[in-house]
Amino acid sequence: MTMRLPVALLGALSLAAALPAAAQASPGFATPAGAFKAGEEICARSFEGLKASKPFGSELKAATGFESATADMAAPGVASLTPGLEHLEIVKAQLPEPGPAAVYVLSGARAGGLPSCQVVAVRALGAAAEAKTWFEDPASGWTDKVPATRDAALNLVERTFGRPFQGQIGVGATLNYVDGEPKGAITALSSFSLARDR
Repeated sequence: MTMRLPVALLGALSLAAALPAAAQASPGFATPAGAFKAGEEICARSFEGLKASKPFGSELKAATGFESATADMAAPGVASLTPGLEHLEIVKAQLPEPGPAAVYVLSGARAGGLPSCQVVAVRALGAAAEAKTWFEDPASGWTDKVPATRDAALNLVERTFGRPFQGQIGVGATLNYVDGEPKGAITALSSFSLARDR
């Protein structure tokens, strides 16, 4: 017995077969805000991985929804973050539509071999919206360390958070985001590093 499929269904199946694999199922993010928060979670896991002797930066290589972006090291919003960063790993979030908005995650070692991880949103207003909620959630383990400050000239708000790591050492995170008209390519930046827990 031969099964006859409706013409409309046959057409849909033919169209799906003709689409590239990336168009059929995108592994990326719906918004820059979602990508920025995911980038911060990658940075947090990278520091936790140190306790298990995982190579710093391995979380970036395994991150879903991001792709290698070594060719973008001189891109606006990224070039200013790479000097002095050794053993650099850089990935870029896959966003639904091509355009000026981008989210990158960079990891490596600063002076003295101290691990560093940064998430930067380029020309993506509101990218830090979900990240702020994540930091403020008591379940995340982060606490406010310094009252929020505002740079009126650059329309930037800065907040500093921390959480325990090992002994008297903690992980510090500084979140900067635009509140108003952006004055440059970077609209949100979150920097993670080890620091004495205070």
